Amino acid sequence: VDRIEVLRGPQGTLYGKNTLGGAIKLITRPLVETPYSHYEVEAGSYVWRRLSAEAGGKLTDDLRGKIVLSAEADNGYVENLSGQDSANDVQSIQFRAALEFEVNPDFKLKWSADGLWEEPDTSRAVVRETSVSSSTTTYSPNENPDKINANFNDLDDLTSEGTSVTASWRINENWDLKSISAYRRHDYQSKLDVDGTAEQVTDVWYFISGHQWSQEFRFIHEGQDNWDWVSGLYFIHEENRAFDGIDLSDLANVGQASKYEQTTFSRALYSNVNYNFDKQWTLSTGLRYTIEEKNFHRRMEGYAGVNTPVPGSGNEFGAGMVTTEYDKTADWESLSPRLVLNYKHHEYQTYYA
Repeated sequence: VDRIEVLRGPQGTLYGKNTLGGAIKLITRPLVETPYSHYEVEAGSYVWRRLSAEAGGKLTDDLRGKIVLSAEADNGYVENLSGQDSANDVQSIQFRAALEFEVNPDFKLKWSADGLWEEPDTSRAVVRETSVSSSTTTYSPNENPDKINANFNDLDDLTSEGTSVTASWRINENWDLKSISAYRRHDYQSKLDVDGTAEQVTDVWYFISGHQWSQEFRFIHEGQDNWDWVSGLYFIHEENRAFDGIDLSDLANVGQASKYEQTTFSRALYSNVNYNFDKQWTLSTGLRYTIEEKNFHRRMEGYAGVNTPVPGSGNEFGAGMVTTEYDKTADWESLSPRLVLNYKHHEYQTYYA
């Protein structure tokens, strides 16, 4: 990370919805020409170990690159008295890579990709802070928080992968055109033994997967006559689906499961202008027009406990009693104006309205 920028106040004009209070930007370090490499090997208690490596620099006269790799693992520090693996272990690998090709002094292409894979043997340990009762037994609170008795915590896998291509064209000393094309996918599967016992009192699972692609075009003006301007077009298409449920077999001999699918397609046209009266006072005004469509379907089913479609049980979703089912499609449009006056009192303090 090169720097972190905290943007206070509404930022919807440039960054879309859910930014009423502000936005946080994580900006990675730019690619450099001087070759470099960095390696770290660490170890600790509970057989914890971590390996990280980074390398980058100039590959040819017109090509620069960077790659970062990290792997971390440990055996877990919470003993599971049910005989399963120790809980709260870590097994993860992540990477980030980038290449930047200078086609000519005014046109550059940058490709970047990142990935995260987590496959621990167990999910988060749940420690009983109060008594828990099944239909036949009452379990007292845990006396030792480093010892649990769980039988539904053998899955907590996460996959997150993404890639993007950015094309930057320097039209002249004041005008730039930028295109950003991106794709990302994720998959998360988790079992959580909420009751912290060796029975199916409150066993929860949550599986979710999805992917999205986006395209943005930005037209940027900077450094002329005290004003800066950015306008653009933004498109995003996203699909998500989930399968979740709860098994209460040893509490009330019932269970519940649900599946949902959601698709979102959004496009926006935006423009924002900053006028700098002097080094302290800046007036910012903008407008964003958004059109969005959503499709959502959900089905929930109830079961007698032994028929609950717990992952790995062989029972199938679709055989239970339907408790809720709905299919909804909606579309809407929004016009969002913005007007902000900033006063920079000194380097570390800014007021805005």
